[in-house]
Amino acid sequence: MKNLRIEGRIFTWYESQKFKKTKARSKKRFYKKDAFTKKVQRRRNGLLKLIYSLEKNPKWFITLIYPKKYSETKTSERIKRDLDRLSTRIRRDYRKSWFVYSIEWSPKSKLHIHLAGKLESVRRGFQHKLPNWWANIISSRQANLSRVDFLPTLEDSKAAIGYLSKNEKKARLPKAIKLLKKQYTHGIVNAGNLPVSKAKSYKISNKNFYQISERLICEDLGAEYRSSARNKQKNKLAYSHPGFHILNNPGKIKAFLREKAEEVHE
Repeated sequence: MKNLRIEGRIFTWYESQKFKKTKARSKKRFYKKDAFTKKVQRRRNGLLKLIYSLEKNPKWFITLIYPKKYSETKTSERIKRDLDRLSTRIRRDYRKSWFVYSIEWSPKSKLHIHLAGKLESVRRGFQHKLPNWWANIISSRQANLSRVDFLPTLEDSKAAIGYLSKNEKKARLPKAIKLLKKQYTHGIVNAGNLPVSKAKSYKISNKNFYQISERLICEDLGAEYRSSARNKQKNKLAYSHPGFHILNNPGKIKAFLREKAEEVHE
C-alpha cells in the first residue's frame, strides 16, 4: 500500500510499512555539515511547497533591490525591518491582497527580495505606489531599485512561479541563509488571505499507484531523483523515490483516485 497526499501541484507519497532504522553515522564528524545541508533543503522545500500549493495564480511579480553603497549594511535585521514596513503599507492599502516573498542572494544584486501575489480586484496606481514606498523605506531615489510587473495571463503567472523555483537558485541559497542568520528566506504577506489548495490524502494499492505514476510527469524540484540513467522517461513519477514532487498536471489523476483509491479524512 502507498499513502498519497495532493495539495495543489504538490504530490507526496510514501510507503505504508515502517522501515528498520539504519546505523547512525558518527555525529562528531558529520553533524555540522549535515545539519546545514538539511537546513538548506528544508528552506527550499518550504518555498516550493508554498508556491505550488496555491489555489490561485499570482497577478503581480515584484523585485526589490538595495543600492550598492548599502551592500555592507544590509544586515538581516535591516532587511526584516524594511520588509515589515513594506508589508504594513501593502496590508493598509490593499486589505484583500496576499504575497509570497523570497529573499535571495546573487553575485550582482547581493541580497534582494522577490514577491509574487495578488491584489484581488483593486490595483489602481500600484505600479507607481510600490516603487515610491520602497524608495522611502530605504531612503534612496536611485533608479532601477524596484520593478513591478503585472501578470495578465496564466502563462505569465506560471513563468513567475517558475522563476522563483529555478534549480539554479538552490546553489545560491546557502549564501542567503548564512547572511540572513536566523531570519527565514521566504514568507507571506497577509497570510490570512493566502489561497492555499485543500489537501486530500489517499491510500492506494501498489498496482494502482503504478498505473497513476506511469501517467504523471513531475518537474523534479522538490526532491532528488533516484531514477535509472538508462531510463528515457526518468521524469515519470513511477521512477521517483518517496517524498514530495511537483506535478505538471495533477488534474489528470483526480478521477482515477476517486475510483481506485480510498480517501483518508484527517
